[in-house]
Order: sequence, then structure tokens, then C-alpha cells
Amino acid sequence: MGFMLDTTPDASGYYWETKAQMTPAQRAREAFRLSEELRLDTLAKVRSQNPGFLEDEVKLAYIRHICTDEEYHTLLPVIEERMNRDRLNASSGVTH
Repeated sequence: MGFMLDTTPDASGYYWETKAQMTPAQRAREAFRLSEELRLDTLAKVRSQNPGFLEDEVKLAYIRHICTDEEYHTLLPVIEERMNRDRLNASSGVTH
């Protein structure tokens, strides 16, 4: 059982009790749901803090937010190549 600093002991107990009753598939679904919720919230925050950003700039800022400096600089050439390919495909009518 983990220790939750931002939660009352009663709420923490309820959380862990509920989690213990979930099947592995339910826990996996909940983890994916929470991950997606966090991703969408972070993208919304990037957009609200940078209202003039184009969608590619939002994506880069998001990636910058979730990666270490080393990861970001390693991934950046691959990300830029993919964005350029996507732009080219979009301008030529190719869909995914």
C-alpha cells in the first residue's frame, strides 16, 4: 500500500480498498483512463498558456513537458521528421 500525502487517511484507505477489489483488467483500464486524462489536461494547459501556438507547437511543448532534456533532444529529430511527413501527406491529400 502506498502513502498518499495529499489525501486524508480515510480517503486513502477507501482508495486502496477499492483498488484491491478490482480485477487486473479493471486496474489496467483505470490506469489507461487516468493516463489519457492527464495527457488531455496537460495539452489543454499548454494551449491555454500559449494561445497562439499551432498544433505542432502544442505537441512539441507537450513532449518537452513530459521528457527529460536528454530524451527530448534525442527524440526531437524523429518528431520533426514525422511532423514534416504528416504535413506533406496532408497537403497531398494522403490520410492515415
